[in-house]
Order: sequence, then structure tokens, then C-alpha cells
Amino acid sequence: MRARIGIIIVTLAFIVSLSPHMLIYTVPVFVIGLVFLWISKHRRKTKIIWSLLPIVFWYPCFLASMFITSTIGTTTAQKFDFIFEKDFKGKAVIIEKMPCGQEVILKNDREQLIIPKNGILLYQGVFETGYVNHKYYRKLNEVDVEELPRRSYSMYFESELNPPPKNDIGVWHEGTGTKNIYFPKPAIEYKPMSVIVSSSDSLNKYSEFQLNKEFESLTDSLVRVDKINCTQHRLSANSGYSNGK
Repeated sequence: MRARIGIIIVTLAFIVSLSPHMLIYTVPVFVIGLVFLWISKHRRKTKIIWSLLPIVFWYPCFLASMFITSTIGTTTAQKFDFIFEKDFKGKAVIIEKMPCGQEVILKNDREQLIIPKNGILLYQGVFETGYVNHKYYRKLNEVDVEELPRRSYSMYFESELNPPPKNDIGVWHEGTGTKNIYFPKPAIEYKPMSVIVSSSDSLNKYSEFQLNKEFESLTDSLVRVDKINCTQHRLSANSGYSNGK
């Protein structure tokens, strides 16, 4: 009976530990399972096998689990196509739930984000959290586009054997967040998602304080105008419709 309990605990701890966030909790549980197993009257060979196999197979099973989870997560994630102007470089930000922003445009089940020249897209759609499924393009002319590669800081670590050329243009996903505008009143909260179109050797200049301050100031002003003016326009339109009716 003790051996069966121990094997069950070891098995469950192994399965749950494949999630990296749970590893710290499952190690003590795994040890408890081994204690149950080793104080049982089961054969010594079985005890050794159940003690060593989870340790030996954990890392390859962990990698396989991460690959499968990532593949499924990316496939089922919200799909965005970012479309930039031909010569666009720098920071771009997309603001969700903007009442007078770009409408949701679907093409092949992917939401099309048409980024304006100033890099600030007010968007009526909503961002889902979780895995990312983004593709990035820039216009060549009115019809054709070319895809831009995705970039990340890890691609340029010293341990990387074949990093991309530092002068090649790519897109760096910075993620989403929450921003508040407190002045002037009324206070407004909005959620931006930002990316940077740049080569690796030019990336630092888009982190400069003054440049980011000016960009955020312009973003705040556009968000405020959209939130307040569009809401007022809709209220006025609805009021006019009711009175006419």
C-alpha cells in the first residue's frame, strides 16, 4: 500500500513539475513520494527505478512539454498583422478600445493593424493576453508588402552562434501595459501595445528619454481627443436620434 501511494505521488509530482512555475512546489512532494516508496516492503530494484527515472527523464520531457505548449499556444493566440509605411523606423504603439479608432479588419483570420506614419494607432479592437502570434510587414507600394523579421534581445547574446546582422531591420515586441493620464481632468486609463522597428545597432536611440517623452505626450493627447470627443459625438448623435424619433 505504501509503495502504491509513493508511486502515485511521484508520478503526479513529475507531471505537475513539467510546468516551470510549479517546480519549486513539486520537489518536496516528490521527496515525500520517495519516502513512502522506500519505507514500503517493495523490491529494492523497483524503488531504485522509480527514484531515478523521473530525474533522468525530467529535462527531455520538460523540453517536449514546453515545445508542445508553445506551439499550441501560438497557433491559438490572437493573430495580428502589423503593416508599416515603407520607410518607417522607430517606436509604434497600438491603443485598444478606442471608440473612434481603426475598425477591426480581418484578413485570413488575422487582424490587420495599419500603422500610421506617426507610429500611433488608435484601435477599436481588444488585445488578448497570453501567447503572441504577430507578423510584421512594410509597404513596398500600394499593393505589395514585404515581411519584416521578428527580433529579440536574446538573439544577440554572446552565446548565440549565428546572430542576425546588426544592421538588418527587424521588429522588437515590447509587450503591453497600462497607462494613466491624470492631467488635465478627467483622468483617463488606456492600454498600449508597443513595438520598435529598428536594426540592432540603432535600437538604443529609441530608448532616449526625451524622444520617449515626446512620443508619450503625443500618444496621450491623441488618446484624450479620441476618448472625449468621440464619446461626446456619440452621445450627441444618440440624443439627436432620440429627440427626432
